[in-house]
Amino acid sequence: MINTLVFDLDGTLVYTLPDLANGVNYSLELNGFKTHSESEIKTYLGNGSRVLIEKAIGTKVSEEIFRKVFDDYLKYYLEHVDVKSVEYDGMSEVLREFKSRGFKLFVLTNKPDNAAKRLCHSLFGNVFDCVLGNSKKFPTKPDLTGFNYLKSRFNLRDGEICYFGDSDVDMITSRRANCAATVACAYGYRDVEELKKYKPEYIISTPKDILKLDIFN
Repeated sequence: MINTLVFDLDGTLVYTLPDLANGVNYSLELNGFKTHSESEIKTYLGNGSRVLIEKAIGTKVSEEIFRKVFDDYLKYYLEHVDVKSVEYDGMSEVLREFKSRGFKLFVLTNKPDNAAKRLCHSLFGNVFDCVLGNSKKFPTKPDLTGFNYLKSRFNLRDGEICYFGDSDVDMITSRRANCAATVACAYGYRDVEELKKYKPEYIISTPKDILKLDIFN
């Protein structure tokens, strides 16, 4: 019986693209690099902030220059993480419903840990049992260090976990973690055909579709 829900953040819980794009373009322009459209930046998402900035720079640079752009991005983004970012329609309602049913709720994201915690608290309050992002201690998904930490700390069992995500990284992570069910969020940042390749148990078009899944009824 599934009693635990683990969510990706960007493109799954929250539409974060405008704030991410603003942060990326701020750091690029500040350091003399070409900026990008939101649609371009969307294709760079999914593998964490370092990969995001590497793809945005678009050319090989020294570690010193990269670090300057990366640090400028992190500083700016942390200060503007919730300016234009909004939850996907109905998500708070869904989370509150499952919380009322006694489900355990978690966020596991490749977003920097401090930014993830700040954004989730801003939009969802304290609904999650734990929000865990990328840090020196927890590498980016599909590495399972973060997932295994949640399992150990909160005594989670594979057969009781349903994972929600919008990218190939999320689909791979869920399979590696032996989750009982994988839900692909087709409203997120990746094309639905890309998600289908990983054969998730469910594909949803809106957050409210979660309430209709047979595993919860």
